[in-house]
Amino acid sequence: MQPLNSETIVSYARFDDLWGAPAFVLALDQQRDIYAHGNLALGIFTLILVGASAGVALGLMYGLERFFIKRLRRLARETGQISANRDFTQRVTVPGTDEIAAAAASVNVMLDALEQSHRETIKAHHEAVQALTVRERIVANVSHEARTPLSIINLYAETCQRGMYGPVTTKQYEVLNTIRSSGFQLLSFINNLLDEAQLHSGKLHLHEMEFAPRDLVESVKLLAEPLAAKKALLLAFDIAPDLPPLFLGDERRLNQIAVNLVTNAIKFTETGSVEVRLFPRDDAQWVLQVADTGIGIPAQALDHIFEPFWQVDNSDTRPVMTGVGLGLSIVKQLVDLMNGSISIQSELGRGSMFTVTLPLKVAVRSALYLST
Repeated sequence: MQPLNSETIVSYARFDDLWGAPAFVLALDQQRDIYAHGNLALGIFTLILVGASAGVALGLMYGLERFFIKRLRRLARETGQISANRDFTQRVTVPGTDEIAAAAASVNVMLDALEQSHRETIKAHHEAVQALTVRERIVANVSHEARTPLSIINLYAETCQRGMYGPVTTKQYEVLNTIRSSGFQLLSFINNLLDEAQLHSGKLHLHEMEFAPRDLVESVKLLAEPLAAKKALLLAFDIAPDLPPLFLGDERRLNQIAVNLVTNAIKFTETGSVEVRLFPRDDAQWVLQVADTGIGIPAQALDHIFEPFWQVDNSDTRPVMTGVGLGLSIVKQLVDLMNGSISIQSELGRGSMFTVTLPLKVAVRSALYLST
């Protein structure tokens, strides 16, 4: 038997004669109905199977979309809106009792905690602002009320020293000198405290004007020389010859920076020298450098040296009249306000060097000033 094509099958049979030799071949062809019915049944079964699979797949996709993916998208969308709006009073709304609903409930619990934390943060911020405002008012009032009597005390001590109220003995002169020195120390602390409050609140503004570097050095020298002479220290000033004769800047604040650095160097130097240098770094910057041969600063303290009210030695046994840790903090903040930078190099037992780098603003009248 042998199929001719998809529709017909043929059968062959050989017949032999009496002597066993092939006599003839009988051929019979027939339609392949069973085969056709089988193919048809197989095709129908395949279509049913494909249709059923497609139906199941569509049903699964619909079920996933409706009961899982859609709800996940909703959860993601609502949490995204809350994050974008930063509104922690909103809540996600995903109904159900399955894991997605449980995740939504957990998100709402987290939002409750965030809302509470946000409220506490806002409250703390308002309290901090109010406390800062009160502190500024207190500092301003105390500074105003304390400056006048301190100035009067210093004035009377000076007039007494000069003998304007009668002869003064050597012992009395020394006592009056101590009173004046203590008064100046306290007045300096009050001024630093007020400046720190104004710098912290952003209310301190610079006033740019023309000034001469030599005048800046002279004003620092006038205040620092008696302090250095009292400790027998060599106080040296060096102005580079190529430094412009006239600058633009806030001379008062620059004087405050220089005085704080120089007096701080003298305070922590027992023997040796304090050197102040002014020189141009390049066409756009100039440098104020203060170097001393004092006790130096430990390496672990260098990262904190410019923090307000921070001192290397905070123990109860530290020397008196060593300040409260505001001078260098004010220097750093003033330098930052002037768009400059400050760095420090120090070694224990060998001294320290502060380097202030500031923008170089040359006054227009520099050439005329130089010629005269």
